Amino acid sequence: MKDQEAAPTINENAPLLGDNSSKEPAVGPVPKGGLIKDPHYKRNWFGFFLLGTINNLGYVMVNSAAQRICSEDFDQSAFLGLILWFNVGIGFVLRSINAFCLEKVAFKWRIIANATMMLVGLVGLAISKFIGFWFALLMVLLVGGSSNFGESVLLGYMKIYPPETVGGWSSGTGMAGVLGALLYLALAAAGLSNMVIFFIAAPFTLIYLWSYFLFIIEPPPAVPNPAPAASLSAPLPSAPAAIPPALDEPQDPYALPGQWKEGAQVVIAEGVAPTLAEPVDAPKPKVPGCARLWRALKGVLRLSIQLMLVYFFEYVASTGAADLAVSAKDRKCSPRWEVRNAYIVLSFCYQIGVFASRSSLKLLKVKWVEILTFLQMVNFVLFLCQDFFFFMDVWVMFPLMVYVGLLGGCSYVNTFFLILHSTSTLEEDKEMAVNLTALHITAGITVAAAFSLLMKNTFLIPTPFPGFTDDLLCSTCDKIDQIVKDTPLSEECRRCCKTSYQVVKAASAVMEVCQRCMKSFPEVQGFLSKHADKYHRLTTRDAPGAPPELILKDEQGRVIERVSITEWSIDNINEFLTAKLLQ
Repeated sequence: MKDQEAAPTINENAPLLGDNSSKEPAVGPVPKGGLIKDPHYKRNWFGFFLLGTINNLGYVMVNSAAQRICSEDFDQSAFLGLILWFNVGIGFVLRSINAFCLEKVAFKWRIIANATMMLVGLVGLAISKFIGFWFALLMVLLVGGSSNFGESVLLGYMKIYPPETVGGWSSGTGMAGVLGALLYLALAAAGLSNMVIFFIAAPFTLIYLWSYFLFIIEPPPAVPNPAPAASLSAPLPSAPAAIPPALDEPQDPYALPGQWKEGAQVVIAEGVAPTLAEPVDAPKPKVPGCARLWRALKGVLRLSIQLMLVYFFEYVASTGAADLAVSAKDRKCSPRWEVRNAYIVLSFCYQIGVFASRSSLKLLKVKWVEILTFLQMVNFVLFLCQDFFFFMDVWVMFPLMVYVGLLGGCSYVNTFFLILHSTSTLEEDKEMAVNLTALHITAGITVAAAFSLLMKNTFLIPTPFPGFTDDLLCSTCDKIDQIVKDTPLSEECRRCCKTSYQVVKAASAVMEVCQRCMKSFPEVQGFLSKHADKYHRLTTRDAPGAPPELILKDEQGRVIERVSITEWSIDNINEFLTAKLLQ
């Protein structure tokens, strides 16, 4: 049954079958949620919750790990925006392929392809430190692509379920944010490397496949209500007649103009045949591809544009702006843990808000999503101002970031509910409409990633903390104390340099140097000629064209730290190796 691509379409405005023998007009309600009835609704709701959670889990963990991947694994902190861009970059292509090329491919094959892409991406990201930054970006592309492709496939698959089922999926994607951010935060706080963390995440792919193939159960195809036996013998005219609801009948607030309220009473005139206006099996004329595309797009264009804008505002605020929301000095040397780790905590707060709002469909439905877009734009402006002026404490930013997530999740779940709920979009167009809206999401995130990369390298270039860099060693603090004799400055320096030694000592070290470039690095050259011999666990390796680096490895030969020594003195190198290398 997983190969089922669409349920038969029924004319929802056709009168319901009823008893014509009564003297009073027969009255019957239009079933809630259209004609789709799911006897396994609760089970399927939870199944889509699991699918949504695992589908987005890797994507969220990559975003949470972005700062460590760039700064610690590869020393490429200026390219944080690239992680976000690669996490969504291929999504537009994959969503387009799913929307325009794979509509006839069974859902099960698309799910298997997506699970494979997810698994390869997570495992590849775990081992990327041994290969290079380019490979890490490629694996991020696969992880993000699987999230985008899976969302596009499964939202289209939900067309054969009641519209309320989207609440399970959206709640699951919200849980992915909370679980992914919390899991990464906990494992990173426990001292685990990115390699171990992504290996832990990889087996979730099996639960993803189990949820689709073994847990969720497709509802039976939609069928009209059966006619009572009494109506079969009554004399019936050849044409049906249906009277719309009375003018005082309350209308559906989520319906487009011209739609009847779901559950409205349909009045059937006495002695009139309650037949289907359009037989279920009647052949339908083929519509050219472009005409069908426009037919699906025009019904969701307003909602899609609003969702795209919301995603742009929230992704700039929660990633690019959040990374710069704390000054370089505080991020490096603040005595407060929550300030030094503000980016990870802000990511977690954002996901808390997303989860809460994506699980709120039964409590709150918003028809005018433009309100959410405007409020999100205000948050966007606030976080950009924070990057310039640093006027908010982190305990103000944390609840504000929860609010950013609340608005984003609310816009997401209500947009897809309105699309699946709409009776103005033909049943055969709903998968196309959902995929077109999902393409707008990817467009919003892609532009946000490009904007974040642009602002970090133009008008919001991070101001370096004078004298205190990631390569700061405590011997430098001693020299500051001797020469400047500034006690507060010296104390701040020592707070920063202490963090350099909070790691397990390495079993071996490799110094990579370009032999032809040694004259450009006299301190490194002096160390190799006069001091290197006393470190029997240290080896050198020629790296043509590369700046000098020290690579620390554990007993299994795995890289545990890589640092640039371009600006280091002989004393700096000696101090570093004495502190971190087993003697």
